[in-house]
Amino acid sequence: MFLSRVAPRCLCLLCAVAVLLALATSCSRPAKTPHEMLLSLLNEEKTLPAGRVYLRSASEESNTYLSDALLAQTFGNGILPPAVDEIADAACYFSYAHPCEFGVFLCKSASSAQTVAKMCLRRLDILKSYRTYEGLDESTVSAYLENASVTVRGKYVILRVSG
Repeated sequence: MFLSRVAPRCLCLLCAVAVLLALATSCSRPAKTPHEMLLSLLNEEKTLPAGRVYLRSASEESNTYLSDALLAQTFGNGILPPAVDEIADAACYFSYAHPCEFGVFLCKSASSAQTVAKMCLRRLDILKSYRTYEGLDESTVSAYLENASVTVRGKYVILRVSG
């Protein structure tokens, strides 16, 4: 008799606690966007060569739109890499005439992040194959390319080519 009266109350109390926890976690700050993460990376740099930020979320008419054509040129030697289909959002910084680049890619899933990371590693291979940049000595170029990295953090892939 005692259990039949107490059990429903405990169940109601557990449900109330679960609802409160769900509400509390849903009110927390959402994850950073690739653009916000890119700006944080750029702010960490002491000197940043002239370049431009491109956003996948920008309007297609904007000169800062990270288009399929730009992704094909940059990450696929003119051919759009299949990994682009795995990207939900992205923000990139490309220097005009310097091997300095940053990219933050939000992938559709954590498992697809590995595919995008491989795309970024191929980009590093492309940069290393140039090896000459007008107006830069070879030691500067080498320092940038040797410090280059591709990092996977959950659904995010971060490409960093900096001094």
